[in-house]
Amino acid sequence: MIRARVPRLYGVVGTLYTTGADLRPVPVVVSDEAKNVPLPYKDHLLRPWFLASQLVRELRGVSVVDLEREIATARL
Repeated sequence: MIRARVPRLYGVVGTLYTTGADLRPVPVVVSDEAKNVPLPYKDHLLRPWFLASQLVRELRGVSVVDLEREIATARL
């Protein structure tokens, strides 16, 4: 188990769309590698047609903890 001191929101994973000829959204075809690359929130102005399916967090200050010991300590 891990514990993170700073679990900041980083961005989202989802589907990018573009405007089609009839002004309707059309999904953009991307490579398999690019499908799971998160879109950082700082780039949100670059992607007006993005349908998010997963939220991504950046974990900083991570430490490994023993969950059983943490539970036993909390009971005392």
